[in-house]
Amino acid sequence: MDRFFRTKQINVREPDATNPLFNILAGNAVAKGGELLVAGNITGRWQILAGYAYTFAEITQSPTVGATSDLGHRLANVPAHTANLWTTYRLPGNVEIGGGLNVVSSRFAATTPSTAGGAAFFKEAPGYWTAAGDGEIPGNRKRRVSVQPL
Repeated sequence: MDRFFRTKQINVREPDATNPLFNILAGNAVAKGGELLVAGNITGRWQILAGYAYTFAEITQSPTVGATSDLGHRLANVPAHTANLWTTYRLPGNVEIGGGLNVVSSRFAATTPSTAGGAAFFKEAPGYWTAAGDGEIPGNRKRRVSVQPL
């Protein structure tokens, strides 16, 4: 399955030109991209689910002008790339085990730039990944054990 999207956001929070310690609802942004999802059985006992998404989100209108303007800059906390993979396998005796991985690319921590020494720069939050596993043991009641790193 694949999907393409385009979303417009109005009244994005922007620093007030008269007082940068306060935000006002004045900017606009657009996010566009696509996602791909693949799911199925590799064998009768082995299932897999994998996905990938690409998102390009940017500020399209801003009341701020000059070196500290965020016009045309990436929207905060929107990673460009995300991917995931989950797989399960049913062992003899109906015991099921599974595991997965989730990956998120780096993204900007704020839409508006910080300034130091007269230069404007944008702070970036690093990408990360998480992994998880679980299992199900049949019996009088199903028991599920999940493990996720902190």
